[in-house]
Amino acid sequence: MSREGLLRRYRPFYLLARLARRVLPYCLSQKLLSRRSVPAAQLYCGKGNCSWTYLRIIQQTDLSLLFERPESLVVLETGTGFDNPLSAPLLLTGIRQLLLLEPYVGARADHHRLQERLRYLVDCAESDPEFPLSRRQTVSDLFGQNSKPHQMPANVQILDRFWEDTGLPDGSVDLILSASVLEHLRKPDAVLRESSRILRPDGWMLHLVDLRDHFFRYPFEMLKYSPRAWSLLTTHTGGSGFQNRWRLPQWLDALEQCGFNTQVIPQLTLRDEMLLERPFFHSDFQGFSDGDLQIAVAILVSRRGSTVNLPTQS
Repeated sequence: MSREGLLRRYRPFYLLARLARRVLPYCLSQKLLSRRSVPAAQLYCGKGNCSWTYLRIIQQTDLSLLFERPESLVVLETGTGFDNPLSAPLLLTGIRQLLLLEPYVGARADHHRLQERLRYLVDCAESDPEFPLSRRQTVSDLFGQNSKPHQMPANVQILDRFWEDTGLPDGSVDLILSASVLEHLRKPDAVLRESSRILRPDGWMLHLVDLRDHFFRYPFEMLKYSPRAWSLLTTHTGGSGFQNRWRLPQWLDALEQCGFNTQVIPQLTLRDEMLLERPFFHSDFQGFSDGDLQIAVAILVSRRGSTVNLPTQS
């Protein structure tokens, strides 16, 4: 291979950045190479952002039927990060319980900041004239007229557990959602089995999966390495330093094996970038079609054991 080909195949800056992420202490690598949390306004305010997008998908699909009687609903958001509870606006609909699962917070959790941002997101949703679901609660109902500034609503619970072992009873959850979490799972099959176990019959999942390399300047770079090389380049403790590299067909097959019917709503395609890098992909990824590989970000709408009806895409 020519020198130019080698530089295209193995980008030196990318390798150095990956190795730095691999060997630096977690607190330092997070500060230098990651965004610890997304600004609260970006989570909700603006129709292109994740919280608002999920609300609209719920409104436009059969998921909306869940929220006709929200007083019985238990919603689980997985991988909320340090303080990114995108599901917070659902509290306005009157759901019975919101569970926030995040195993990597532990003693580092800034509970005051999490509570503050949860209230901020609910405030945003309450003041939104285009809020797409029926409101049955207000900020005052949820937090109390004379509550402390950082008081959590009584029906919100934080779970410091791994997704593959939530500790929740069988059939105890109605809706599971996440944003950019699936791609960081080390045991995706186990997670999907656990999700199937804790969901009630006909329960739902709503996940945004970001299939790009999370060193976003190089969205397909991670597909060039063998499994062993990729393991050496990524962290062994899990969390955002690791990506499992599953492509969309693998997620759909695994979901089907666990009893889910799933529809895909593409959010971002990168066909030109993918075609440029595809000759350098490892053999593990050469068998996928261009159409599958070009989808960089997608929302997966899954229903346990039932057909999913999606809105017509304009």
